[in-house]
Amino acid sequence: MRRAYNTIIMPDGHRISPAVSTCNKQGDVIAVEPLTKELPFVQWIGGTLDLSAQTALETT
Repeated sequence: MRRAYNTIIMPDGHRISPAVSTCNKQGDVIAVEPLTKELPFVQWIGGTLDLSAQTALETT
């Protein structure tokens, strides 16, 4: 599943805006990429996904 956010904060604190995360079936983020064009099968979430926290937080 791919979800798009206004900003994704990476574990090292680097910010990617806007960005798309790809998750496995268990919901773990396995990839992050800048959103540079419209991609198929991407759910727009908006807000911020903070991967720098031990438990990832979605905020809108």
